[in-house]
Amino acid sequence: MESVVSKIQETGQHAAKKTDVLIARTRDAGEAFFDEVFGAGRDLLVFVRTEAKGWRRFLTQRTSLLQSEARIVLTVPALERELLTRVDGTLRTIDAKVRARLLELEKHGAKSARRRASANGNATAGARKKSTSGATKSAASGTSASLRH
Repeated sequence: MESVVSKIQETGQHAAKKTDVLIARTRDAGEAFFDEVFGAGRDLLVFVRTEAKGWRRFLTQRTSLLQSEARIVLTVPALERELLTRVDGTLRTIDAKVRARLLELEKHGAKSARRRASANGNATAGARKKSTSGATKSAASGTSASLRH
């Protein structure tokens, strides 16, 4: 049977071996992690530089395009044409509303004139005939009342 002291020594030797293996594996894992992070950082840097160049190229092209369009759009005749086109549309809208209102007033005025003429015609006709019978008077007033409604 083994003694307690020899068992402790044996355990210490195993722990020393395992510690060396653990340290070696940890060191290797740390180096691999560092290499991966360094590679990923390098890839990120390349990506950012490439995108920055792409954006710089895009913005340069877009700026030159906008400048040429601005020169065309911001000329005096172009601005005048745009302004007059908008004013023309506004005036056409106003003209249509005025015409519609005038037509409405003319229709209303024609109806009122006809009512006045028929009401005046019935009143003068009733005054001229002056019949003594009540039936004639009620017929004349009934006719003018039906025209008003």
